[in-house]
Amino acid sequence: MRLATNPLTNSGLPARSRTFAGLAALGAALLCAQGAQAQMAGGLGAGVPGVPNGDQRIAIEGHADAAYDSNVTGGNASVASQRRLTPEDEIYSAGTNITLMLPSSRQLLFFDGQAELQRYARNSTLDANNYRLSVGAAERLGICAATLVGGYSHRETQIQQVAVATIAKNIATQDSGNADVTCGRRKIFVDISGGVSKLENSAKTSGFVDSQTVSGNVAVGYHNTVLGDLSLLGVYSDIQYGQDNLLLALDPTLPTSVPDVRQYGVGLRYARKVGLRLSGTASVFYNRIEGGFVHTQSDGLGVTASLAYRMTSRTQFTLDYNLGNNASPLSTTSYVHSEDLHLNATYNLTQRITFQAGVSHQREEYRGADQIALLQLRESDSNQIDGSINIKVGQKLTVILNAQHLERTADVRQFNYNADRVSIGLSGKF
Repeated sequence: MRLATNPLTNSGLPARSRTFAGLAALGAALLCAQGAQAQMAGGLGAGVPGVPNGDQRIAIEGHADAAYDSNVTGGNASVASQRRLTPEDEIYSAGTNITLMLPSSRQLLFFDGQAELQRYARNSTLDANNYRLSVGAAERLGICAATLVGGYSHRETQIQQVAVATIAKNIATQDSGNADVTCGRRKIFVDISGGVSKLENSAKTSGFVDSQTVSGNVAVGYHNTVLGDLSLLGVYSDIQYGQDNLLLALDPTLPTSVPDVRQYGVGLRYARKVGLRLSGTASVFYNRIEGGFVHTQSDGLGVTASLAYRMTSRTQFTLDYNLGNNASPLSTTSYVHSEDLHLNATYNLTQRITFQAGVSHQREEYRGADQIALLQLRESDSNQIDGSINIKVGQKLTVILNAQHLERTADVRQFNYNADRVSIGLSGKF
C-alpha cells in the first residue's frame, strides 16, 4: 500500500512546493491519527501538541477582541461569593501565532508558537497569560513515515472546569512528547505510536493534583480505495498522580494519594471518503480501567466519530463526537469520564462574508472517592449554542462578531448556571 498522499502533490505546484506540502500534510495526518487513537482509548493518552497546517514556510497571525460575559464565575451567586468574583464582566484579549516550517526533500522540521493575554475589567483574579510551543519533525523512510513532536503549554483552566467552589483560578502547565511510525506495503499498513505527558497544577492547596500519563497505541489496517480504511487497534495508558495530596490526608480511610490508573483497550477504526462531499472516521473501543480507588474500576466503551459534509459549494456541516476518559485534575478522583458532541454549520454568503452556527453538549463525571471538599462538582451537563459572522476586510484582515449561550446543570445545585457572551474581534495574517 502507498502511504497517505496529499491532493496538493498532484496539483500544478512546483516540485519543491509539492514536496513541502506533502510533508506538511504527512506530519499533520500522522499526529491527528495518533491523537484520535488516544481519544478513542478513553482520553487517557498523553495529549498531542499542535501540528501546523498549511504550506507556508513562515506564517504570522494576530488577533484582538473585546467581549461581554453575563457570568464568568462558573456557578450561581453562592459560588461567586466563595470565589470572590463579580458575575458580569468585560474581557479583553490579544494574541499571536507564529509558524515556521523548514522542508527538505524527505523531511520537514517545524516550530509553532501561540501566546495570548486576557484581561478582565472587574475580576483581575482571572487575568491570564496563556502560551503554547511545539517543535517537531516528519520524515519518509522507504515504506515508512515517522513524526516526532514535543510540546509545552501554560494556560489558565477554564472556569467551568474548576470543580471546587472555593477556588477561582488554576494554572495548568504541561510538557508532552509524542512519536508515531507508520509503515505500509500494498494494502496493509501498521502504525505504532506513543506519548508521555506531565501536567502540573498551581492550585494544589485547594484540591488539584499533578499527574503524568504514558500511552501507547498499535494499529494494523487494510486500505481499499473503494471501501476505505479499516484498522484494528490496541491501546494502553497509565496515569500516575502526585504524592502531595492534601485533601486525601483529611480522611484516614483513604490512601494518602490517588493510586495509579491503567487502561487497556481494543477497537476498530474506519475511515472513508464518499465522493467530493462526504468524508469521515469512526472508532469504537472496549476499555478496561484498573487501579485508582476501588469503586472506580470498570469496563466500558470508548467512541470517537468525525463527519464532514459539503452540501453545496457554500454550505458545509461537521459533526464531532467523543466518549472517553481523561486524567483528573482533582486529588479526590481517579479519572474523568466525559462525553462531547458538537455540530457546526458554515455558510459562505460571499467571498468576504461567512456565517457559522454551532450546537454542543458536554457531560462530565468525576469518578473516584466520595466527596471530601465542600461544594465539589461530581457530575455536570453543559449545553451551548453559538453563532458568528466573519467579514474579510482587504486581503489580510477579518472582523469577527460572535454570540453564545451556555447552560449547565450539575449534581451540586450551586454549580448550575447560565451565561451569555457577545464579542467583537479583529484577526490578521502577515
